[in-house]
Amino acid sequence: MYIRSFIAAIACIAVFGCNAQADTAVHRHRRHELGLEMTRFVRQFFYNPGANEFGGDFYTPTYMFSYRYHLRRSNLRFGIGVDASDVERPATWFNSLPGETYHVRSSSISVRLGWERVQEITRKWQVFYGVDLRPAWVNNQSDWDYSNGGYRFSSQSTEEHWAVAPVAGVRFRISPRFSILTESSFAFDRVVSTSRRSATSQAPEYPPIDDETTKTTSTATVFQAPLMVIAAFDL
Repeated sequence: MYIRSFIAAIACIAVFGCNAQADTAVHRHRRHELGLEMTRFVRQFFYNPGANEFGGDFYTPTYMFSYRYHLRRSNLRFGIGVDASDVERPATWFNSLPGETYHVRSSSISVRLGWERVQEITRKWQVFYGVDLRPAWVNNQSDWDYSNGGYRFSSQSTEEHWAVAPVAGVRFRISPRFSILTESSFAFDRVVSTSRRSATSQAPEYPPIDDETTKTTSTATVFQAPLMVIAAFDL
């Protein structure tokens, strides 16, 4: 369902772009722009303990790749980000074997579809503002959380995000084709969360326990400061 909706949205943008009339006398910039999110490269030079630990802070999407279709005084914008990690840790539960390990896994996919208005300040500087629709899907899994009463407990959680986010940002042109930009946003996010806790007996005398599943729906607001760095190339 989500894949079909995603393909349909991309098709709509492609059709709109093919039918848009080029007017180089009014809009002198090239129509297509590709962007690469450079924030992670910058962050590696700063100390950031505990970032993105399992069960940590509220999920904040990162869009590694972006695309803009330039209109006369506005842009259509699209972004996508994927992330995955698999951390192996030494087992510390009772009766764990030497060299035994467990895994903590996480994965996510984030998409944004939006529109922005642009305002030229000088030949080098531009400001923009607009709005995004931001769906995202997140999965976290830990093979071991804790042990209690003869059982080892593990967990898995999934999140489905549907957010609307006003955005505002600034662009600096280094050359006619290459620019650096940053932006901030304030997202209104509806989150559907499903969590499951599983128990594994540590000895044959302990009977099996059924999994516990919980589903919740919540809303949240997420502010993203203008700390991201995006390198953009006009094609």
